[in-house]
Amino acid sequence: VVQVLLEEGADLVSYNWGAQALNVAAQNGYSEIVQCLLDKGVNVDAVDPNKSDYTPLLWAASRGHTDAVKVLVDSGANFEKRDVFKMTALHKAVRGGHAKMVRLLLERDANVGATTPNGSTAL
Repeated sequence: VVQVLLEEGADLVSYNWGAQALNVAAQNGYSEIVQCLLDKGVNVDAVDPNKSDYTPLLWAASRGHTDAVKVLVDSGANFEKRDVFKMTALHKAVRGGHAKMVRLLLERDANVGATTPNGSTAL
């Protein structure tokens, strides 16, 4: 359905409850839709303006959606992007208790030493 909508000229940055389509797809773990949108040129690091500056990677990592994170990382998502609390995807994965996600992010060279303003690292 998404592919048909895109072929018919759907707006790739339209907002759905304040979030871009890519953020919604990543937040819900729809990795095939994430890939489809990225293939159409949507910015892999598009910031969700209504959710504390979350990027698709932050959304997917915080929810434990490993397949979506793989797609995003393979497409060049920036590990260093942070939300308004200065937390990275690795912080979000640890905080959410997503062990497989933490392992994946570490395997993909996420910065284990990244700190929040209060000096907290993800681990």
